[in-house]
Amino acid sequence: MIAMRTFLLSIVAALLLVGVSATAQAQTVPGTWGTRSACDKGDPADMPSIAAEAGFSHCVLNADFTKVGGQFDHVDKFLDGCGATGPRTFQAYYAYTGVPVPCDRVTIEQDGGTQVLHLQYLRGDSASTGAIRPVELAYPTLHHKGGVQSGWPQPASPGTENLPQEMYAEITFRLPLYSLNQGQLGTDIPFAWWQMGGAGEPKVGGIEVDYIEINSDSNFGSGWNNSAGMRDWCTTGTCNKINQPIVTYTDYTVYHTAGVLVTSDLKTNFTKCLFTDGVLDGCQYISPADATGYRTDRTKFFNYAVVWAGNNGGTGGPNYESINPVDAYIESMKIWDCPTYLTTACAGTQSVTSGALTYWR
Repeated sequence: MIAMRTFLLSIVAALLLVGVSATAQAQTVPGTWGTRSACDKGDPADMPSIAAEAGFSHCVLNADFTKVGGQFDHVDKFLDGCGATGPRTFQAYYAYTGVPVPCDRVTIEQDGGTQVLHLQYLRGDSASTGAIRPVELAYPTLHHKGGVQSGWPQPASPGTENLPQEMYAEITFRLPLYSLNQGQLGTDIPFAWWQMGGAGEPKVGGIEVDYIEINSDSNFGSGWNNSAGMRDWCTTGTCNKINQPIVTYTDYTVYHTAGVLVTSDLKTNFTKCLFTDGVLDGCQYISPADATGYRTDRTKFFNYAVVWAGNNGGTGGPNYESINPVDAYIESMKIWDCPTYLTTACAGTQSVTSGALTYWR
């Protein structure tokens, strides 16, 4: 993610110089069908029309943290290692380590009169890991013997719960001003949302799909910058790159819903489209340099949706540690996929283009 971030920051700077705005390609996407669909986890949820159009008609997750008395209104109902008496839907680790996040860093609280999930990272929290690592909240996990971090049991596929890379996902969240501004422009990413694979997978090529990487101190009047892309971790030759950047500026101090549609024919490319509050920000695609990048064997390759709170800076030294507390407040997280997502990838067969919107269905 760090290499992609550096590349995209240079693109952002170039775009700012020529006054290019992501809003120029804004396109409203139709709303829900007006019907509610049962979900594997959580209460039934309205199905976004773009998800259904892409073939993602199955509600995988509706983690509604705002519902008092719901399935996600107490941490001990859904978070493994924190007294969970329910299905232990989520796990929380410091990223890329075997160190669980203390339960007082993942809480259900009130924010502006609404019940939300609060993720918190304080300076020095990950010192015991030997590196600077953010809080990672990952789905799915132990309910079907799946796990993200090393040392956790991996899925006994097929028939277990891990996700294809193709899906439609949404998150509604905000961060306070002090978390978004760390005084370290270009080195801090206090909040990220993306896909990652599981531990213990074969060492082959793969596509990393990033949804949101908020760049600290990047608000120059129109909101904080997100310019996350996709990365081809190829096994041989030169890795291919995304066809174009998607650059957005959003006031993340107030709640917004970020949506992402990831589709593929598993032969040509992956296409990713980003939405803010139902409005299309843009789409981009990447073609794996190696066919193993499609990771179609579900017995070997796993995929998870993860939220990171805390700097995505890595091990570069103290300047990469978050200066201010990172407090992320999340109202909901939702995922839709194809009906057979448990055992197969969710490939599309037809490429669709409508204005700036392009995807496989």
